[in-house]
Amino acid sequence: MAIFNRELVLDTELTGLDIADGDRVIELGLVEVFTIANIGFIGRKRQWQFNPEGRISPPEVQKIHKLSPEYLEKQPKFSDSVQDILDFIGNASLVHHCWVNPDGVHSKDEEALNAEFTRAGLPIIDHARWVNLKPWAVTKSPEKNSLNHMLDLYGVDRSAREARHGALIDAELTAKYYLKIKNEL
Repeated sequence: MAIFNRELVLDTELTGLDIADGDRVIELGLVEVFTIANIGFIGRKRQWQFNPEGRISPPEVQKIHKLSPEYLEKQPKFSDSVQDILDFIGNASLVHHCWVNPDGVHSKDEEALNAEFTRAGLPIIDHARWVNLKPWAVTKSPEKNSLNHMLDLYGVDRSAREARHGALIDAELTAKYYLKIKNEL
């Protein structure tokens, strides 16, 4: 029987970047990545969208994620989907490409997702389970290390990202990029 490693590549869309002031996760994308004998492949993909419970994205943020307040208010609350999310995550590590907060340790994705778990009365996902590709990207390409640049650098077609920056779209692209660089980490 083959031994494999299951990880999840994650991306979020948020109402804004000030989590401490109440910005919320409005979309979560998770993509399974398996590694068997140094060969990686993509498995299941899941996406959730959430009602931000009155928190509205500023117009410049709406232009990025293209999710209207009217659409989002019809979606379930994060707390209504949290058990489904936790069941999918299981004990997997969470890989993502995200800004590191001023604390120099946690990322915006980690802060936002853990804030939602806290609001739902659940324990946060331990920091040791988070793998952020952004710090590695900065060492690889100090001047240009955005997700777009890294996708271009590693030959991942990012045309799906042109219409909108959706969480599942970005998680899928990050998963493809991650499989290309995994042995360099």
